[in-house]
Formats: sequence, structure tokens, C-alpha cells
Amino acid sequence: MAFDMASPSFSNMLKTLKPDLVIYDFLQPWAPSIAYTHNIPAVKLHNYWSCHDLFCASCHEKPRLTNSLEGSSTVHPYINDKERILQSFARSSNIVLIKTFRELEGKYIDLLSSLIEKKVVPVGPLVEDPVHEDEKAKTID
Repeated sequence: MAFDMASPSFSNMLKTLKPDLVIYDFLQPWAPSIAYTHNIPAVKLHNYWSCHDLFCASCHEKPRLTNSLEGSSTVHPYINDKERILQSFARSSNIVLIKTFRELEGKYIDLLSSLIEKKVVPVGPLVEDPVHEDEKAKTID
């Protein structure tokens, strides 16, 4: 609900900052619409499931996934999680960024790309480097 209430402020931020690109996730399916009103392209970053998971969910496990998303709690009283996910993919500017890499999921990246009719761009595993104890102490001081 907080994300949805932030949409007017988001529009003002875009007007002020004038970014070249907006990258958003499924919690803000309204973000690309607002970005487009400011002539800013918007791209979805999918960082929750791998390409393989998405491909399996869209084919073999679609009924189970659909039922679980329809029954899930909603962030907005009128849009369930399933609709948010579908809207966020549909509104992306011909590209979807996803948390994976081609060497691991190349076949699934291509299959997902053909399913959603958008270019799927792997951005890597998005794993944070480990922080060593001596580095932690420096950042705390």
C-alpha cells in the first residue's frame, strides 16, 4: 500500500531528477506508466525467481502458480500479486532484466524471451561480496 501511495511523489521525483531510465520491480506496476508520461523508458528488473523458475511457472506449473498468486495477500486492495506481475512484465520497454547469467540459463532466457515477447537480459546473479570483519569495523567507525 505504501508503494502505491508513493506514485504522486514518484512522478515529482522523475520531473525533478530527469533520469535516463527507470528500473522497477513488480511491486510498482504503475512506475512505467508514470515514467512514460515524462518520456522516460522503464525496464522491469525481475530479481525474485530465475528464468528456469519463470519458464516452468508459465508452462508446466501455471495452474499452481496462478492459484497461489490469486490467493496471496495484496499490496493494493484492487490489484492482486498475479496482476502486479503480469502488468510489470507487460509495461516494460521491450526489455526485462533478470537475475541470472547466460552460461547457467541461456536456454531458459531465450524461451522466456519468446514467451513474453520481450528481450530478456541477464544481469548476473546479484550476489553481494562478503564483508570481512576488519572491513565492517572500518565502516562502523
